[in-house]
Amino acid sequence: MLHLTPGFPADAVERLLPGLDGLLLVAFPSGTAPTHQADFRKLLASARSLRVPVMVVTEGIGVTGSEYDAGRELLRQGCLWSGAMTPECAYVKASYLLGQENGREVLLKWWGTELA
Repeated sequence: MLHLTPGFPADAVERLLPGLDGLLLVAFPSGTAPTHQADFRKLLASARSLRVPVMVVTEGIGVTGSEYDAGRELLRQGCLWSGAMTPECAYVKASYLLGQENGREVLLKWWGTELA
């Protein structure tokens, strides 16, 4: 679970992608991220090409990701929105789903479903 901040080191995180089963990003409370930065967009593209699912969660209440262009860009890049989950809940759910046999496929199938 990585918290997005101004100056987020996307290039450093990109180097970690081959060893990751998934990437959970905690976006700004508005549901946005530094999508205007080329290195951040490259990180998302690399994750997509490596089939590493990227989930986005925020501490904002009722945020859907479609309120602002930056949030819509996350969705266009294939990021999975966490809906009303807290960051902690999204972490546990991602860990549980990715820990199953064929975890990435399981995560893609069940991410948008309430499990409890």
